[in-house]
Amino acid sequence: MESHHSLFLFFLLSLFHIQSGNSDKCPLDFSEFPYEPEWSCFNGTANPQNQKPLAVSYCCNLALKAVFQAMALNTNRTRVLFLDHDEARSCTNQFQTLYAHTDFSTCDIQRVVSPDDDTCPKHVQKIADRLGGFQSIREGCDGVKIGNSSESGCIGCVNSFNKALDVLKGDDSHACEEGLLVALASLEVGSKEWVEGLFSCLWDEIRKFRFVS
Repeated sequence: MESHHSLFLFFLLSLFHIQSGNSDKCPLDFSEFPYEPEWSCFNGTANPQNQKPLAVSYCCNLALKAVFQAMALNTNRTRVLFLDHDEARSCTNQFQTLYAHTDFSTCDIQRVVSPDDDTCPKHVQKIADRLGGFQSIREGCDGVKIGNSSESGCIGCVNSFNKALDVLKGDDSHACEEGLLVALASLEVGSKEWVEGLFSCLWDEIRKFRFVS
């Protein structure tokens, strides 16, 4: 009887360990740049029309923006731009749990933060090598800091961003918008105002390539 009790206890502890391990796979911190939905995003599916995977709704874009800002924080530490599949699955589940008032199941978060293709380098250094460093694009985006930004500053940043994209794309029809934005934002995650301003300026530019509202 005692052996059966010990075996049952071992089974419970093993199950708890597996579940805890799975929940610990997400390396992202969503608290620094939290998801800030509008009222229309509450109590419903973020993409109610169930459009194509990349044709996500406005609410999905708000969610993806928050996720990518969290990825920039992680990239600053790891120098890796995207998540592996297990991390992406765990982070998607964690994000959904944190913001349970909206159903993100049609937003395709997991695939976007862990792309299957190799059209974009997975490491910051590889992007830096292709661009010859980040100095030019960083200087082009110097005027986007929240509270001290201007329309001309954002236009200059968009121009610098698109020039860098042209270099990264080469002859490939696929671009590297998300990777470049995460890499750029990861350079100065200590300046929350600059990161927020960078995303505020460039996120619509990325949506133009990847997402539609």
